[in-house]
Amino acid sequence: MAQLVLAPLLFLGFAQAAVTIGELEKASAPAAEEKKPEKNMELPQHPIDKFLGAPTPEKPKKDKDAEDKDKPSPTAAYVFAGLFAILYVVGRILEDRLVKSL
Repeated sequence: MAQLVLAPLLFLGFAQAAVTIGELEKASAPAAEEKKPEKNMELPQHPIDKFLGAPTPEKPKKDKDAEDKDKPSPTAAYVFAGLFAILYVVGRILEDRLVKSL
């Protein structure tokens, strides 16, 4: 029974860790921006592709949504913490009713 009490706290800890990691990554982002490669640099092409006449690869487009997807999100941890809290409360109510019925 003690596991159900501690499980929501465990997942809330995971959520807080995700938030902390996200803040640390935001702090290190300016340092990473300083080392950007040249914008006009051509992407490498394999010699076989050149021989066959394949077009050069296009530069990847930066998508802000893709950057947000890579960052850790505490939402899943909050959902699991809520589920375990609900299970604990429902279990306590059912336990009380079942004991009284005996």
